[in-house]
Amino acid sequence: MALRKAVLDHFGRSSRKKVEVTELKAIARAALPHETGLGAEECLISLLNELVDDEVLAPFSTTKLEQKRLEYVKLRETERERRRNQNRAMCEHLRETTVWVPKMVDVSVTTVTLDQMEKATKINAWLKAHPKGTDEVPHRERALEIFGDEKKLDGVARTALFGGRITLDDLCCRHCPEPLHYEACSGEKEITAGKPLLVVENSNTYWSCCQANRQVKWCAAVVYGKGKMINNLATGCDALWDLEEKLGAQGVFYFGDLDPEGLDIARGLEQKRAKQGLSPVTAEARLYRALIDKGVVNDCPSGQEKHHDPAWAKEWLGDELAKAYLLKAPKKRWPQEGLGAREIETALLSLENSAYGVGSKAE
Repeated sequence: MALRKAVLDHFGRSSRKKVEVTELKAIARAALPHETGLGAEECLISLLNELVDDEVLAPFSTTKLEQKRLEYVKLRETERERRRNQNRAMCEHLRETTVWVPKMVDVSVTTVTLDQMEKATKINAWLKAHPKGTDEVPHRERALEIFGDEKKLDGVARTALFGGRITLDDLCCRHCPEPLHYEACSGEKEITAGKPLLVVENSNTYWSCCQANRQVKWCAAVVYGKGKMINNLATGCDALWDLEEKLGAQGVFYFGDLDPEGLDIARGLEQKRAKQGLSPVTAEARLYRALIDKGVVNDCPSGQEKHHDPAWAKEWLGDELAKAYLLKAPKKRWPQEGLGAREIETALLSLENSAYGVGSKAE
């Protein structure tokens, strides 16, 4: 019964006609905590077959589901409409029966989805219980207190809630993204201010860049990107933004493996920062040039071809660097570990008007 209710509630909240099976498996595991993973999936298969008989779902291949080859199930249009109308009624009921605090009145009028209305009522209840505020805490602690879900306030450090009407300050909490591992060139903001950040993909090259930057003090800080982890919204946007503010840094440069996956990490970071209205991510061309000039290459692992994008390489690296890169990519790659601290130091001190151009996106 608990699983059926959880699955139907999920269908009702979904704006899609197709619902991914992976989502339903996660719901089954949460609704049936005493079952093994396999037991929960068996219960889910049985329930989905019942829902086909009840004309909630369109028929699907049970064999594909059992063999983990079924990607989604399809809701019948009549069921979707019924659930949508039910959600509208529930949303209106919450709007009319809740006693709204002044701060939430406009929110209650403009909120139209059940999910957002439920969120609004929980915030309203918290604000009503804390009319004079309370001690400031990290945002995940407050999210757990209000919503029972510690991740509900992730990603709202700048955008806030309900179109900017409710901020983290209103909820007496501060945004605390996962801390970045970094080394600043100085503990004094007067020295770091105006210099860029340099994000480095891999740990060993991070340490070599730190060693080089202690000598040249070119960037405000060297930041460890931890591979793809820098593309996490909270890390790549919020944590970097906090560090830029703390150090007075201006601009973000990136240096990673010169291969399809490395460039794709840079693109992901660039896209996420663009959506948040933050400064672009710039290729540190002097380091990439030094990497190509040294010529330490090896074979690309299988699967990297899917990330190969010559157009992005030209846009981000600039024509000259991209030309050298595309002569061998995607068959070959230049691991960033090909450069040591001395070579990084020399590259960062090199003239920026070299044949390969300044470390920046192509104009």
